[in-house]
Amino acid sequence: MNSLLGRAGARYLTRHPGLMLLSVLGIALGVAVSVGVDLANESARKALRLSVEALSGSATHQILAGTDGLDETVYVRIRREIGLREAAPKVEATVLYDDQALRVLGLDWLAEASFRDPQGEAVPVSASDLLNADDAVLLTPASARRLGLQSGDRFSVSQAGRVHQLRLVGLLTGAQADNPGLEGVLFTDIATAQERFGRAGRIDGIDLILPGGQRGTALAQAIAELLPAGAELLARDENYAALDRLTRAFRVNLTALGLLALLVGMFLIYNTMSFSVLQRRALMGSLRMLGATRGQLLRRVLLESLWLGAAGTALGLLLGLLLGKGMVSLVSRTVNDLYFMLSVRDFLITPRPFLVGTLLGLGTSLLASLPPALDAANTHPRAATRRATLEQRVHRLEPRLAILGIALLALAPFIVLSAERSLVAGLAGLFCGIFGVALTLPWLAGRLSMALSTLVSALPRAGIWALGLRGFARAGSRNGVVVTALAVAIAAGIGVGLMVQSFRASVDDWLVQSLRADIYVAVAGPDSRMPPLDDELVRRLFALPGLRTQSAVRTLNLSTPSGDLLVKSMDLPREGFAGFGLDTDLADKIWPRFERGEAVLISEPLAYRQGWKAGDRLTLLSPGGPRQYPIAAVYTDYGSDRGVAILPYRAYLRDWGEAGFTGVGLYFDKSVNLERALAQVRRVAADFEGVRVRSTAELRAHSLEVFDRTFTITRVMQYQLLLVACVGVVTALLALELERVKELAVLRATGFTRVQVMGLISTQTGFLGLIAGLMALPLGLAIAWTLIHVINRRAFGWLLELQVQAEPLLHALGLAMAAALIAGVYPAWRMARVAPAAALREE
Repeated sequence: MNSLLGRAGARYLTRHPGLMLLSVLGIALGVAVSVGVDLANESARKALRLSVEALSGSATHQILAGTDGLDETVYVRIRREIGLREAAPKVEATVLYDDQALRVLGLDWLAEASFRDPQGEAVPVSASDLLNADDAVLLTPASARRLGLQSGDRFSVSQAGRVHQLRLVGLLTGAQADNPGLEGVLFTDIATAQERFGRAGRIDGIDLILPGGQRGTALAQAIAELLPAGAELLARDENYAALDRLTRAFRVNLTALGLLALLVGMFLIYNTMSFSVLQRRALMGSLRMLGATRGQLLRRVLLESLWLGAAGTALGLLLGLLLGKGMVSLVSRTVNDLYFMLSVRDFLITPRPFLVGTLLGLGTSLLASLPPALDAANTHPRAATRRATLEQRVHRLEPRLAILGIALLALAPFIVLSAERSLVAGLAGLFCGIFGVALTLPWLAGRLSMALSTLVSALPRAGIWALGLRGFARAGSRNGVVVTALAVAIAAGIGVGLMVQSFRASVDDWLVQSLRADIYVAVAGPDSRMPPLDDELVRRLFALPGLRTQSAVRTLNLSTPSGDLLVKSMDLPREGFAGFGLDTDLADKIWPRFERGEAVLISEPLAYRQGWKAGDRLTLLSPGGPRQYPIAAVYTDYGSDRGVAILPYRAYLRDWGEAGFTGVGLYFDKSVNLERALAQVRRVAADFEGVRVRSTAELRAHSLEVFDRTFTITRVMQYQLLLVACVGVVTALLALELERVKELAVLRATGFTRVQVMGLISTQTGFLGLIAGLMALPLGLAIAWTLIHVINRRAFGWLLELQVQAEPLLHALGLAMAAALIAGVYPAWRMARVAPAAALREE
């Protein structure tokens, strides 16, 4: 009997190769999106770990300083007073070479012997070449090739308006030469870095090798007690974990989109296997009469789905590899734009995404095929031969599934609220809600189709339209899952699209509000450690004719008791202060305190992450000790999801004692021609390298360009999700039409023309798309609301407003109908050409 079942299953698969191939492609695309996203995320994480390991060598711990760095005497005290020889200081800087950001790492090459290359084989030049030359640098061979440099070449880099001439004296060799974590890193002697980049007497960190056990713990405690305020001792893994946490929300959101694509692929497998069972119900009834047991039928259907799942998973892993290779550059670019400089951009393959993809592909295939397999096993042999029995069972089952779906919808808010700030709980609640809607949609689709069928039937000359709608309404078992799969995919596209659209509109409004100056001049570079603008440049800019007033900012990382904090120290005119968007009365109340340096502002993400509010106090660790500043207000800021504190420049100058700005804003009189003023500012700035000059309009356009680039990865995944859904529609409709051969043949035999048959099928497929599109609209709006008010809030801390426009909703509705109509073209053409006698004879 098993061999008979096997031959019957194989014969069915070979007789419907197109349907099977589309099903394999559907699950393959779902697995590919999930694996591709996972590979891109893993590449970014591995790149981060490689960067941390490469830059710290074999260090077990690191001393990290704030923006101002450490006095180099701290390093001397660690070696002399504590007696730790395995300690090496370093100076870091970010420079620009042909608009490419490079990292400078100044090292004490004698102290580094035990950290990087004990045999010295990594450095192809003598120590004197590095110690005695104040322009000598080293690069990896890969970095030199990418930059077009050769050993012996001289080249220029810029930083904050200052140009530095450097000489490539050699390329790293040995194990360090091929280390991808050293991509884009310029190695030089620490004294050269201090002299060139304004760090005389200061260092940015110290690498340490501490022994294990109690001695290591005692040394760590002694070193921590020796450190000044603003410096901290971290194990290397703690440093990596802190950086990894910055991008966690971004990676989780991408993974959720990948799983959503796999969910749609799961619907495809369910479609395929349910139609497979549906078309063979009579055969299975006959096999049951011949002695096949329920268990044998159950195993046979599950085995067939496992074959399809295995084929789709294998293809999906290959496609995921290609997709991940394309996505890693998008992910790395987003990390560079939003978080930190990530020097590794290679595609780094790890086995975990393939293992997870395999389990997901096979697991979802078996799970999706379980309901049709149980249906095949539990159907009575006589009932299996009657179509009406199936429809009666479906109609009885639909209300029960709808009740279960409503229960899941009611459960979703409790899951979301179970952990107030948990991103995972938010995503779990979102998926629970989507599953609840998916279970409810077949019942809703049946009720809606019956209502529309009655309405159309009452119209004069309804004809084929009424017939098509009645056929759709009666075939709940065939249409419910198709509508659900398409509606969920379209709704996901609507939700993500509205979220991005609303986010972009909010960012645009924020830019218009906050950019108050006419022209902005700033240090070119992504690092908050960048030195301030040249004093001569600032003096010349502030002396320009027609200048009404000016603002200035210094961006830096300052230390708090809970870690580093991005701080913008601002010297603002009253009209510049209005850019924070505070209520007029509140702004009038706060402004005098801010001007006197007695209060700070914090951004929404910082307030959300730390649980701070107006009236609390912010503690910053200054060179003179902890300083507390009252928090006057929380303001909107979409510039960083890490959170920002606005410190009055007067307070920074008073408590830190360092003058200088990393950016200035210029406000000109209304009578001044801004184009001429912009040209004049650029002429002044041309004498200083590494400085960016932008008008308000240019800065706004650049900011929106960065935003669009950031969400490119989201749009790519949105299109991938829709592609999976379209394949699912084609698969389901082909199966639908194949199962209706006898019905259409009867219509042809009673006088229907080929054109009328094609019209009938197009009516039903178009109506299917219309129903799916209509049901996708409220679900898409719900997904968008959840993404904005729950997921984005918990992931990034931003407060956004959902902005709904008719265009994307109408586009989604048209897309659903177009997908269904296009998918129905081939089945309609095929069915219209079938000879009635041949079709009836086959049946």
